[in-house]
Amino acid sequence: MISVILFILGGSVFTPFSNLLLFGVFVSCLSVIRYFYDYAKHSCFSNIQAKRYLALIYNESTLSDDELHQKFNELQKSDTKCYGILANAAYKRTSIKLGLDDHTKLTKLKSIFACFAVDLP
Repeated sequence: MISVILFILGGSVFTPFSNLLLFGVFVSCLSVIRYFYDYAKHSCFSNIQAKRYLALIYNESTLSDDELHQKFNELQKSDTKCYGILANAAYKRTSIKLGLDDHTKLTKLKSIFACFAVDLP
């Protein structure tokens, strides 16, 4: 989402009615956010970790309970941390996927960030 906004703001410097200082401030702020939080790297790590969990699920029947717990604990050590503002939305989405009852309430701010993360439960 940030990349799309940066693309639009970058192209807006060619419009005759643009305020270059305002657009420059927005571009700078979004670039700093994108650089320091490095969402793409976290997404890549999460994708790799999801594949590891999926492999563990597929191999679950061939492992003893002790081996399964050991491998599961090893996988958890390398989990990436969820951004705090998205934790409740992730919990809510997981509960929906698993068909569990969930009474977690999202504030308006958390709902907005979940929408930006393209997963508004």
